[in-house]
Amino acid sequence: GRHLVLSGILLPLNGGVMTMTHALDDVTPLTWRPTERSDLPALMELVDAAEYIDQAASSVAADQMESYFEHARDRKDCALLVGCDGDAPVAFAWMIGLEPARSDTAWQVRLMGEVAPTHRDKQIGPRMVEWLVGEARRTFVALFPDSDGAMDLFAVTDARNQRRQDLFDACGFEPTSWY
Repeated sequence: GRHLVLSGILLPLNGGVMTMTHALDDVTPLTWRPTERSDLPALMELVDAAEYIDQAASSVAADQMESYFEHARDRKDCALLVGCDGDAPVAFAWMIGLEPARSDTAWQVRLMGEVAPTHRDKQIGPRMVEWLVGEARRTFVALFPDSDGAMDLFAVTDARNQRRQDLFDACGFEPTSWY
């Protein structure tokens, strides 16, 4: 299927550090913790259920999710969280820092996440995106304190997934390319 790349505004470093005043635990009805390898099958089921409800093509395959997990799990430029209702994972919010193509290019950060259809309409998605953007900014400033560069936040979604497009649009992202 066709996918849409949604890109955030390039965020220059010379501004103040953007932080959230509350952790995701405080702004969502879920309990958040680091993602573990054992969570991956449940997260893929969550993605499959959301894509079925949204009638969208797959945005990430199981092997891609595992690859992102392996890339990110021990890196300082990544954050992998899972939101649980009790013991059940019902959301995830991942910030994946990518290696810059060149030294003069912006640091690219892929934002990934999903909320189970059973837990939608509780403002979890917007709070996740806000947290991810804040975490990316905080991480960028911590990793590159003397840089005058920028970071480019992006997310990928199926072109038919209007719900996800509306979410990222409301959070200040704009469609940048189709593939």
